[in-house]
Amino acid sequence: MLLLMETQVQSCRVIRKNIFEEIVVPGLSYQNRLFFRIGLYSLGLEEEAKQQALKAFQAGKEQFLILIVRTRDQWTLWQEDPELRPCSAQQAQAKQVEQINLLALTQQLRWGKALEIRDRRTAFKLHKRCFRGDHLLDRLMEQLKLTRAEAICLAQRLIDGTQIYQLNHAKQFEDSKALYRFYVDEL
Repeated sequence: MLLLMETQVQSCRVIRKNIFEEIVVPGLSYQNRLFFRIGLYSLGLEEEAKQQALKAFQAGKEQFLILIVRTRDQWTLWQEDPELRPCSAQQAQAKQVEQINLLALTQQLRWGKALEIRDRRTAFKLHKRCFRGDHLLDRLMEQLKLTRAEAICLAQRLIDGTQIYQLNHAKQFEDSKALYRFYVDEL
């Protein structure tokens, strides 16, 4: 168990396995070892932080290093895990896209004012309550701070997750003026 200042460690994102999947979590790098956060305490709770760190150290059978790091406004506890992997910003963003709740996103897009859902006419046919694919990408990029490629991956997840479909029933999302509709808006 070590007591360190935030200038002695480097913040990073790490990939941690849980029972079902890999997730991206806040991490620390210290002496080429990776750590994940196990606790936060306000500055006045230093003794509680130390006690919790000791419990974590003993629970790990003293095999893994525990760090107590002091920042300007809090104490944080970190546990070493040899199975952690460093995560690049690109990997973190891709994992973030994978972890987005599609149902919640669908509701946000349908009921928000950013995506223009309206009746549209193509040739001689009227399509009710639809939107353009390129507009969807613009909204995803704007609201979720994604790159265009990440927004396309997320839009494909919406198709695969049966949240939206292309009116011509193509299975691949197209970055174009192609028209899409939410399944829940199907008439």
